[in-house]
Amino acid sequence: MAKFWKADLFATAEDDIRQFGAALSGLFRAAPGAMAKRVGITPRRAFAHRIDLWDSSGENIVDHLAEIEDFELAMATFRAACERWPGANITLQAGATVIEDTRRVRTATAAKYPLA
Repeated sequence: MAKFWKADLFATAEDDIRQFGAALSGLFRAAPGAMAKRVGITPRRAFAHRIDLWDSSGENIVDHLAEIEDFELAMATFRAACERWPGANITLQAGATVIEDTRRVRTATAAKYPLA
């Protein structure tokens, strides 16, 4: 009788663990939209700023690094990406406007009318 009770106890615990594991794996494997529905939030689809990593020719996007709403946070993320991938072609865009571009060479110029 003790053997039957022990086997029944472990079977119940194993079933609980199996059901809990299945619920967790289903939750983590869910697509972001399905996950948002379960949690009760709606995912955001468009942000103000976008950071992209381009190929060496500068024609094709290799990886979309980030989408960020706040400008200062976007600039900090852009600088961090430039430090992470030195020499890579990285752009920071606000819509169609390119704000920062590592492919662009910037030179300092003297003012036309310097302050005497």
